[in-house]
Amino acid sequence: MAEALESMGDAFIGLDKDWRITLVNASLERLSRKASSELLGRVLWDVWPRAREPGTNYWTEYHRCMEERVPVRFVEHDALQDIWMEVRAYPTRSGGLSLFFRDVSEQKRGVEFEQQLIGIVSHDLRNPLQAIRLSATHGLKTGGLEPRQRRSFERILNSSDRALRMINDLLDFTRVRLGGGITVERGQAVDLHPLVAQVVDEVLVARPGRHVTMERSGDGRGSWDADRLSQVVQNLVLNALQHTTEDVPVRVRTWGEGEEVVLEVHNGGSPIPAEDLPRLFQPFQRGRNARPDGGRSMGLGLHITYHLVQAHGGGIRVRSSADEGTTFTVRLPRDG
Repeated sequence: MAEALESMGDAFIGLDKDWRITLVNASLERLSRKASSELLGRVLWDVWPRAREPGTNYWTEYHRCMEERVPVRFVEHDALQDIWMEVRAYPTRSGGLSLFFRDVSEQKRGVEFEQQLIGIVSHDLRNPLQAIRLSATHGLKTGGLEPRQRRSFERILNSSDRALRMINDLLDFTRVRLGGGITVERGQAVDLHPLVAQVVDEVLVARPGRHVTMERSGDGRGSWDADRLSQVVQNLVLNALQHTTEDVPVRVRTWGEGEEVVLEVHNGGSPIPAEDLPRLFQPFQRGRNARPDGGRSMGLGLHITYHLVQAHGGGIRVRSSADEGTTFTVRLPRDG
């Protein structure tokens, strides 16, 4: 047993049912900068007072492991040493715990740097793309354009719009992954009915060959972030169009239902494979039944939509079958 403990790379602590330290290995001594003689026989909280601070992962997860007898795993930042620690805790047959520690600071900082870099680059790319988009829009408004010239401006506008959406998705994804979450400005008086109609019209301007039917009923008013809800509608409508051909209908419905307002986006065509449904709202997931000409996608739209709906206190679900097609349903509490 002793040899196995010393050969493992992870730091290790063994605890009895009274939280007293019964075993440590050399890796733990190096990591904690404490000799085994300072640790053995002592209560965990007396050696590391931070481990008993309510609200920390240490306190919450250790007790869950001890009381529920289930393994736990989490990552915690040690501000004193400025290191990120991956912790795994397992209940033992004797009623205590086995704790394993691994310094993951390098990996954590590397991921944070990559995400910060994505955010900086994405932000700096928006300005030139906005200029390209404005120039293309101005060009389309110029009178006397030949069909070939008009098609060129439309392609520029469509490409810049798609690039801007990808950049905005990257920025939102970076905010989520860095822990800040997607911010919403709650409290704006919004009527979901006209907001949805406006977004659908804007989407179809760039897709003149497509058609979306809209239905609405009841009171669509609530207290939300209009810009962020427009993003939700746009993502869901674009997703439906991307996964269908021109002859397959897309329908958008909104209706009031008590203290909630509901948005539903439906499309026919091939259903989402059952094995894809559990991870549909995870990042970088692209449906396998997307049209080849449906435009490039990083697979972030539904992931961001999920977080935007959550930020409004709402919920989103999807059902999909060969008989009924695919339907995304968003429920929003009126008070945001």
